[in-house]
Amino acid sequence: MNQTRSRRPKYRRASRRRFVGLARGPRPRRLLLEWLEVRTLLAAGDLDTSFGTGGLVTTNVTGTSSYDQVYDVAEVGTEGKTVVVGSAGGSLALARYLADGTLDPTFAGGGKTAVTLPGGSARAQAVILQDDGRLVVAGVYDPTGTTPANFLVARFTSDGVLDLTFDGDGWTATDFGSTTDGAWGVAIDGEGRIVAAGYAYATVATADFALARYLSDGSLDPTFDGDGRVTTDFGASSDFGMALTLDAAGQIVVAGSSHVPDTAIDDFAVARYRDDGTLDPAFSEDGWTTVDFGPDGYLEE
Repeated sequence: MNQTRSRRPKYRRASRRRFVGLARGPRPRRLLLEWLEVRTLLAAGDLDTSFGTGGLVTTNVTGTSSYDQVYDVAEVGTEGKTVVVGSAGGSLALARYLADGTLDPTFAGGGKTAVTLPGGSARAQAVILQDDGRLVVAGVYDPTGTTPANFLVARFTSDGVLDLTFDGDGWTATDFGSTTDGAWGVAIDGEGRIVAAGYAYATVATADFALARYLSDGSLDPTFDGDGRVTTDFGASSDFGMALTLDAAGQIVVAGSSHVPDTAIDDFAVARYRDDGTLDPAFSEDGWTTVDFGPDGYLEE
């Protein structure tokens, strides 16, 4: 649905209503009536006209004709601020908006930033906020030339600049020893460790779920499967981790898709990992499961 098409927004105009209260005192209590102000309410689903122009905001991050895309968004604090991340002409792109949709001038000197990483292009595909306000993004770093793409994790201060306490320069790329790797999800556990999840191509035609866990300083966590990296093959031609969360027990849950070999079909795929990076056998007996909804969209047992 094109929400920018010309039509009158649906409004409900609240009529004057009265607040009913009870007067206190020794005499029998009587009703008091107090006017409420008249309010104009947006119908559910309408664009919020208090945000940007008619509910819409567009931002040219670099000020040039670069190809800008947003991949993820997160709420910042309790003041209605929003941060978005993505790419702009091959650079990491971030922007932060105030509640009214204007760029936040306290972020990166003007509300937006494009960071070009040396030796290649990059894009942020996921973002999460640390408790101290710093931003952690995960995505893809693609070195110039024939070197395959890698997991990318970067950390920014709350002011929107790379945090140099993270791996010395604010970012790190992780190679799974495969042809191409990329992260689509990111989380922070109770010990401040960063978990990124996505995919790693074992060959040019087959991909596996891939996870990496980092210490707060940006180094890979050796207590996570020995070298900080894990891949999981569902026995399909290609498995892609697309989303990541931590459950109440702190275990890592990754969801995505698993391609059914010799078909044009993908199934839901979910895996759960223990703190040491091994699959949790208490989840579907071997730590992972797929769900086929069938040709008609119904769940097949």
